[in-house]
Amino acid sequence: MDKKNINTQIAVFFKSDYIGPIENVSLKFKEKLNGGNTNFLPVPNNAPKEFPRFIFNYEHLTINFFPHRVDFYFADSFELDIMSNILSVLIDDLKLVIGRIGFVKRSFVKKDVTVLKDMLPKEKIIGLDIKEMNLRINIRSKIDTYDCNNIEQIDPGEITLPNGDREIGLICLRDLNTLSEKISEYIFTKEDIVKLVSLFNQELDKPILMSYAV
Repeated sequence: MDKKNINTQIAVFFKSDYIGPIENVSLKFKEKLNGGNTNFLPVPNNAPKEFPRFIFNYEHLTINFFPHRVDFYFADSFELDIMSNILSVLIDDLKLVIGRIGFVKRSFVKKDVTVLKDMLPKEKIIGLDIKEMNLRINIRSKIDTYDCNNIEQIDPGEITLPNGDREIGLICLRDLNTLSEKISEYIFTKEDIVKLVSLFNQELDKPILMSYAV
């Protein structure tokens, strides 16, 4: 199956919210990476933690910093060295304890809804003029020693090509994350995270149901 990568997202969740100065976090990111630009968002200090406090850009990486988590967005393949440097800031400098990890890959496939229809029993869809379908499946997996949600989601969508043209097809999301109910139990060191992210990356290259449709 010919896939085009859209982006890669890695999330780390803190056991307790960060309550220190936001500017201090951005400064430490810049010092660690020797560069980068910060966009502080105009949200009050008491805004819900689901609102990011700042967006940090460095080369092909965008970081969204929340009081309870950090999201890493890589435009191309993820870079462990850069992520490891930021993890050092979070764990060693800011003394944040990380209890949950998520890894999401989004890609585009130039296929139509037929590949999803073919997964259904023929007798169930005879006579139906299906124009749009969505698929989402979540199975429980153990990666290394950690219980994880293993998700595949497929939706109709489109991408914009470098020449400005739009291409219609399917957006494929693969998501592995340690269980939210285990956040009080798990404690991840920087080395644990780097190892688990590498294992997640290998697992996410394996489709769950999509492989049966191509």
